[in-house]
Amino acid sequence: MNRKEFIDGLRDGLSGMPEHEMEERISFYNEMIDEHMANGESEETAIAAIGSVDAAVAQISSEIPLAKLVRDRVRPKKKVNVGLIILLVLGFPVWFPLALAALSIMFTVYLVIWVIILAFFIVDLALAIAAVATLPGAVIYLMSSNVPGAVFAIGVGLICAGLAVLIFQGSAAMGGWLLRQTGNVLLSIKKALIGKDDNSNENI
Repeated sequence: MNRKEFIDGLRDGLSGMPEHEMEERISFYNEMIDEHMANGESEETAIAAIGSVDAAVAQISSEIPLAKLVRDRVRPKKKVNVGLIILLVLGFPVWFPLALAALSIMFTVYLVIWVIILAFFIVDLALAIAAVATLPGAVIYLMSSNVPGAVFAIGVGLICAGLAVLIFQGSAAMGGWLLRQTGNVLLSIKKALIGKDDNSNENI
């Protein structure tokens, strides 16, 4: 891929951004290419070292706050599609409750998953405390020459400790997966907001 192909792809991927911000990002990558080429690399090698267009768009998307992207996206443009506005207003009693219900369901499911993960961590903490608490019991049994009781206490402690380790690993894995999915969803939303702006419809 040469410079023109890379910059054109970057410009297309960032076309939903305000013009001045898009040009700032493109200038930054142009300078990066120039720096690599100043070190004796070819244009293609320099671009390969920087990465793909998709990776660059994803990196830029991750750096921009979602609130700013939404604000820039919904900011009125010079040309207003009156027909679309009328359609949205007339359909408000239908689409708004449906959208609100869908968002509520998604948020509730997301919250329930986090509550389940938190519950597993609480159980894990209880098992860890139980494992530690069996040690004094085992010592007391030994001091009273109750060997079977001491063995039983140690066994229970080991079982609790083992379960605590397993549940912690599972809970941490679930939490990490959910955080990654949350980040991926947010990144997808950001990329959609700064992606190609659809200006193909005729404005009234």
